[in-house]
Amino acid sequence: MKTFDNRADERRYYEEEASEADYLTWYHQQDWPEYPKPSVTVDFILLRYSRQTAELECLLIRRKHHPWRGQYALAGGFVEPHEDIVAAGIRELHEETGLTLSPKQIKQLPAWSKPDRDPRGWVITNPLVVQLGPQEGQEALAGDDAQSLSWFGLSDLPAVMACDHKEILAYALDTVRTRLATQGLYAIQALLGDQFTLADLQAILESLLGHKVVRSNLKRNYRDQLVILGTQKNASGRPAEVLGLA
Repeated sequence: MKTFDNRADERRYYEEEASEADYLTWYHQQDWPEYPKPSVTVDFILLRYSRQTAELECLLIRRKHHPWRGQYALAGGFVEPHEDIVAAGIRELHEETGLTLSPKQIKQLPAWSKPDRDPRGWVITNPLVVQLGPQEGQEALAGDDAQSLSWFGLSDLPAVMACDHKEILAYALDTVRTRLATQGLYAIQALLGDQFTLADLQAILESLLGHKVVRSNLKRNYRDQLVILGTQKNASGRPAEVLGLA
């Protein structure tokens, strides 16, 4: 066995000269300081466009247990040791709502890590944004950990939400708005679905941006991204163009 004159030489040898296998064997034999480890969670910002309400909606659960019992919260939960963030999110969302997602539907935002954000201890959460189109027909059902769940219009969100979820939701919506400004309609492609009308587009933009949008300007503003797929009758019986993204 190799001997060393001092601890510094030993560490330098294993970190810089030894094989990786020898380094790892040595590393796991050391008496390293034990640093506190946070718990890791995921929280879903699940958005959909409802043609019935002509508004964007966000799925919230009503918490059944402490902390924040009875308050509305984003769906989510704790990451298990064998999982990555996205896999944990898919599992937790299915357990809490019955919804099934694929990894490609999920966009991960920066972690929220304020040390005192959760009264249970040091908990770092990873917000996950998902956009669902108007034709995606999965029904969300409350799991055992929730009193209930509801789709809330963005204009009618609860005044108080659990933990820092209201701030996380606001940040996620700002992120979508920023992407809309830089990417155009591709930033909300999943919300629009494969086919939509100018009325759908207007409703989504007004709900997301929080102000009125002039419908007659939309085709000009997004002329490089819109294609006409056909026509259909609208609610008044008049023909309306069916659009898609180029």
